[in-house]
Amino acid sequence: MRGPNSSRQGTSCVQLPYPFSRAWESCARQKPSRGAVLIQTVERVIINATPATIWQVLSDVERWPTWTPTTLQVEPLTPGGLRVGARYRVAQPKLRPGIYEVTECKPRQAFTWIQKALRATMVADHRLTASDHTGTEVELSFATEGLVGALLGSINSKLIADYVRTEALSLKQHCESLRAEASA
Repeated sequence: MRGPNSSRQGTSCVQLPYPFSRAWESCARQKPSRGAVLIQTVERVIINATPATIWQVLSDVERWPTWTPTTLQVEPLTPGGLRVGARYRVAQPKLRPGIYEVTECKPRQAFTWIQKALRATMVADHRLTASDHTGTEVELSFATEGLVGALLGSINSKLIADYVRTEALSLKQHCESLRAEASA
């Protein structure tokens, strides 16, 4: 059983082309299309704050550089805030800037944005689940799909895992400090 200050790192998964992909089913939320290649890193953390507080921080993507060192700049390319179809230019240390498009947005629950390139898709998923009297479980994941995506994911697997872990812990620290400030 995990306590309110615990963090649980997920596994990195590699999906091989069918028929070798049966082991994948126990590793991911959704099985990608047949023949896809996917590498995924998942980080889960319990944050002692409400989903509303966490969502307020997480959905304000332009301010991410103020609380996580993994993001240098998030520039909106479309007006209207975080919503399905919104596009952002994201700059991160050690990586080329990328254009991410929001493909799912459920306020106070989840959002997903993706970056597409030739034969590669990068998927960043952010999910919140209220826990009984222990805070909110936050699950951050990053997956690379496609042949080139698998290659990029393999080459950058340590950096990706470090970034996902750092973002989860930075989000926890920032949201819990906001809660402490509000209580004072």
